[in-house]
Amino acid sequence: MKKYSFESIQKALKESGLKLKDCLESVKLPVHKYYYEKQKHDKRATKSKDQFIAISPEPIQDVPEQLIVEYPNGVKLHIGSKAPIDTIRMLIHI
Repeated sequence: MKKYSFESIQKALKESGLKLKDCLESVKLPVHKYYYEKQKHDKRATKSKDQFIAISPEPIQDVPEQLIVEYPNGVKLHIGSKAPIDTIRMLIHI
């Protein structure tokens, strides 16, 4: 049974208001086949939920006025937060 046909049977079951057995008899689907397909569908849905988590990035709200780069020799470099990113990268890799 294809995924869409199982979902359409579930939708028809909810819309009909009939008992499960009566609805399955009307579409000529054995009860055991329905439960088998339901188990496969639930397992597939659970697996797909575990594989991908959608995130939405939050904008940075508190931008410091200045950045401080401290080198291993103890020198501290104070850089304004509006400095170009290329300049900051260059100063970090010195």
